[in-house]
Amino acid sequence: MTVIYRPGHDNPADYLSRHPIHLPPSDREQKVAEEYINYILSTSTPKAMTIEEVAMETAKDKTLTAVIQALLTKKWYGIDDDVDKATFQTLHANRAELSLAHNDSIILKGRRIVLPKTLQSRAAQIAHTGHQGIVKSTARLREKDWFKNM
Repeated sequence: MTVIYRPGHDNPADYLSRHPIHLPPSDREQKVAEEYINYILSTSTPKAMTIEEVAMETAKDKTLTAVIQALLTKKWYGIDDDVDKATFQTLHANRAELSLAHNDSIILKGRRIVLPKTLQSRAAQIAHTGHQGIVKSTARLREKDWFKNM
């Protein structure tokens, strides 16, 4: 076998690899994505909390509602004074991993739900049920993919 160098302007494969065609997602891809998000929501929500409760508490959390607005509008500036700036900046830094679910009322980071502060201690109590100690409680939180604002 002989390898011969061919510059990019003479090589049509080079153009295709550098300029891929961006097609909108098909209906099937959209359906699979929605089913995946629904699966994440159903398996990531603690059993003692409902998805609706997480959505309702998220709507009450000014910081998370500001993040939802920023994700929808792509504008991460001009936030209100009553927003927790440290949490907002942390979520802004991770914006590539964030997505919205449940009619844009719940924030996901990867496959984990971003819980509002009002539910974080309850999620920790649920994980600690049975007094298993800190190591097992932490492992249980990780297993259920509960996410506590970074």
